[in-house]
Amino acid sequence: MDAWRASNLAAQAASQGAMLNWIVDDVQAPGTSLDQSLHEWKVVLALYASALWRKPVTVSDFDPPVDLFGRLGEVLT
Repeated sequence: MDAWRASNLAAQAASQGAMLNWIVDDVQAPGTSLDQSLHEWKVVLALYASALWRKPVTVSDFDPPVDLFGRLGEVLT
């Protein structure tokens, strides 16, 4: 956990530093990819659904149910 915290802190600092450089020094905006970010979020939701349903979920055809977080909350509390 300590290694994860240190890595997370370094990643957060690098992200904040890139944003500050962009704003203060007027350098090129940090690269982003909306398609990639949406895919990554879909993977996270599929992992949640897989844990909830206790079976593998195929990300390519996964359509998260609207009540996914509510159902997870019921199971986890």
